[in-house]
Amino acid sequence: SQMVRMLDILAEYLKYRQFPFQRL
Repeated sequence: SQMVRMLDILAEYLKYRQFPFQRL
């Protein structure tokens, strides 16, 4: 399903945002 994939991407995005990631 596309919805599941969207949730997967959203989960990864939130996980990334939780990290103090500023290496760009």
